[in-house]
Amino acid sequence: MANRTRFITIDTRQYTEAEGEIASNRARQQRDDDLNAYGAQGYALLSTVTIPLHDGLRIIDTLARTDEDY
Repeated sequence: MANRTRFITIDTRQYTEAEGEIASNRARQQRDDDLNAYGAQGYALLSTVTIPLHDGLRIIDTLARTDEDY
């Protein structure tokens, strides 16, 4: 019997300018919803990386789930 591990990433964009506040709030809510939905499917959060950009930052979450008896 073999195990198969599935990896996914969630990419969230955040802006530092006031004009991007609504988009940033929506993106954070979507990230929260995505993390909860994947968690309910058995995915575990492995890492979160933030990448600074000239007008904000990018958040990249890596999740994994191992399927047994693949």
